[in-house]
Amino acid sequence: MRRLLFAVACLALAGCSPLGPQAHRYTATGHVHLQRAGVDLDLGTSTAAVTLEPATGLFTADPPKGTASFSAVGVSSDLGFAGTEPIQGRFADGRVNLSVTATVKLSDIRAAGFTLASPPGCAARQPVRVDLSSPPGFDPDRGGELSGTFALPEFEGCELVTVLVNAAVPGPGNTLSLSLVPIQ
Repeated sequence: MRRLLFAVACLALAGCSPLGPQAHRYTATGHVHLQRAGVDLDLGTSTAAVTLEPATGLFTADPPKGTASFSAVGVSSDLGFAGTEPIQGRFADGRVNLSVTATVKLSDIRAAGFTLASPPGCAARQPVRVDLSSPPGFDPDRGGELSGTFALPEFEGCELVTVLVNAAVPGPGNTLSLSLVPIQ
């Protein structure tokens, strides 16, 4: 009975949720367009665990990580990314806004089928920040689409191919899109 009274008072007075944090799990499928290189990358599918506080709309999620391969200007490479901190965002008025900060690395850099370099330290000079948002009508129980743009800084530590990498990859106007499907 006490719990029921708290729930009614909480909802009536403050619009808060007596349920506390809500856990959601999604299958996340990602896609990146690198503007300068003119390439599209399929980031594949992973799972995302999200904890939403209904009273405030604030949520957190585990940092992302993954790899993709791409080819531009006759050069191909594997691109790896890893979140540097948990994702933080807000769900309000049917919209999601969140920020992702990640390191970006290149490995197995090839031209004409030959490996030019595979240095472990070939990475963007600074972590990349991507602000993502959903269109109106996002429902945490049904999932939805998120997208955003980002600038990719120049790379360093790529040995003899650093100049080649920086001529083809970094720059503004890159896009990231995610499709979130709830895991039942």
